[in-house]
Amino acid sequence: MAALQRGDELVIPKFSNALRGSRELAIFLEFCRVKVIRIISIHDRIDSSNILFPETKPSDVLVMMGSLPDEVLALRKSAEHVIKLQEKMIVSLPPVSASKMQKLDREKTVVNLYVAGHPIDEIWRASGFRSRSSVFRILNKHGIKLNRGNHSGPIKKRDTK
Repeated sequence: MAALQRGDELVIPKFSNALRGSRELAIFLEFCRVKVIRIISIHDRIDSSNILFPETKPSDVLVMMGSLPDEVLALRKSAEHVIKLQEKMIVSLPPVSASKMQKLDREKTVVNLYVAGHPIDEIWRASGFRSRSSVFRILNKHGIKLNRGNHSGPIKKRDTK
């Protein structure tokens, strides 16, 4: 509404989708009258300039205004029903602590940087680990195939001398 300028055209699918009741309709119509905004409601077959739907009579507009509260109520009930269904569908996961989330974010950063092609030293500095081996540990943990230079393939155990 704030973006509407004088002389604009506003196309809505149906008044009941755009407004919540007859009070809002009255305020909306006054706003559009003052700013000379053309209103087109496709489903209601209403055009404030009588260009698109010249066959629409005043009685059709009055029927739309009278049915507005019922249609808005039906839309609200439908939206509430959808929200309840979505809430039932969401599986409640155990809460994750902030430190665990930070650890997961850091691991995700390491993996994303490696996949994006950044050098190991750069990943190590960005991750904040104390050693480069932690970067390799995270990559192995997430099943990332090491395919660069001296670090191709899995990290092998060191030979004990």
